Amino acid sequence: MNLTRPYGYNFDERSKSKLWLDKNENIDPLLGKTIKDIINKVSESALFYPENKNIYTLLAKIENIDKSNIIFTHGSDGGIRSIFQLLIKSGDSVLITDPTFAMYDVYCKIYQAKKVKVSYELSSNQLTIDYTKTLKEIKKNRVKLFCLPNPDSPSGVFHNSKFIDKAVNLLSKNNGYLLIDEAYYPFYNSTWIQKIKKYENLFIVRSFSKSFGVAGLRIGYIASSSNLIDKLNLIKPMYEVSSLSLEVAYSLLKKINKVHASIKRLNKGKNYFENFFKKKGYKVLKTEGNFSHILLPNLDINLFKKYCYFRYFNSGPLNGFSRFTSTNIKNFKELLINVYGK
Repeated sequence: MNLTRPYGYNFDERSKSKLWLDKNENIDPLLGKTIKDIINKVSESALFYPENKNIYTLLAKIENIDKSNIIFTHGSDGGIRSIFQLLIKSGDSVLITDPTFAMYDVYCKIYQAKKVKVSYELSSNQLTIDYTKTLKEIKKNRVKLFCLPNPDSPSGVFHNSKFIDKAVNLLSKNNGYLLIDEAYYPFYNSTWIQKIKKYENLFIVRSFSKSFGVAGLRIGYIASSSNLIDKLNLIKPMYEVSSLSLEVAYSLLKKINKVHASIKRLNKGKNYFENFFKKKGYKVLKTEGNFSHILLPNLDINLFKKYCYFRYFNSGPLNGFSRFTSTNIKNFKELLINVYGK
């Protein structure tokens, strides 16, 4: 079984003189200052076994759901793995979009699922998938789990509620489940989390790695029906995540207004950056995450490599596009001056 995940000791050292625009983390300096202040005030209890009640209570209040509808996880990818562990037996069909978050493919291999793909295609200035074909695949393959990031990554596509309603209802007829991965919420401020009150076969997966800016703490959570959360609790580790991660996440939830202000700054930066290239006549795709897809000439790509890390796609529907994580207007202005001299 070939699982292409990097060994920890193989990561290259990264230059601190460059902007890190390749991993879709929140690199807003003002939110970074808030996070540093929180970490500087971490209590001694963060070194002991976790006491989770406060963060469950606060998150439930913010999202207007019950504590019994939540379980914290080791990042959103840890939550996704827990769902696979709970549901998937060898030979079960798992439907994924293509391209999408790499760990769906990895977990399909680990749990020996039959992987079914629906592919994105480039249409005008955005990627799309055929919703009719996708629903047919759910029915034809008796799909056990449909993994749907919303917005999806790396495509940046946000899927409409009419399609998702049809999908979750179709899945329920064959004892299937829908996993909506909302890792990029609230960069795009629309969510299905309230629908867990309606659908018994729905999981919402969230992360503190993107909008909250603490990817290194590896904390996320699943929201679902209390029945499914009870089942996930039976297979969780003794403690969901570390005390340190929980304490920092709790402090950030108490300062949720600062997180929202940061997202607003980064979305303004994204608009500034994209408009710069639109005025130059470069192709810019419509995306709903905290990143931009720009079709750059090779000369421009080589110039950007001097000043920032970013992702380049050399296959699939994004072939030739470069992806840049959103930052604030100030950072983008300095980057563009370095690259283009203006």
